[in-house]
Amino acid sequence: MSPYQFLVPAFALIMILIGISRYRRGGQTTREFIGWTVIWLIFAAIALYPDPVVKGLEAVTGIKSGINALIFFFIVVISYVVLRILVRLEHIEQDITKLVRSEAIKDFKNNNKNNS
Repeated sequence: MSPYQFLVPAFALIMILIGISRYRRGGQTTREFIGWTVIWLIFAAIALYPDPVVKGLEAVTGIKSGINALIFFFIVVISYVVLRILVRLEHIEQDITKLVRSEAIKDFKNNNKNNS
């Protein structure tokens, strides 16, 4: 067993325990916790069993080079995560805009009442 095959699963276990702690304190939703755990389990599985994981990705993607299949898989995952972040950011921007507009209208009405 190489140091990599020991260190990555140990680090993944630590990160999963941190995720459990954050979930219990209410710092993560159930969905975030599951995603966090799955990602770290995937890293641990790749470190412990690189050949079966890469061969499985080769079979699923049809890409014959194992490292290319792995890179492709992670590019797809990262692209999905970035898209989700952008969608969430857009919703947050819209919520802030609505809040600022409603506060501005309230301030305007209060100023008009005070001036009358």
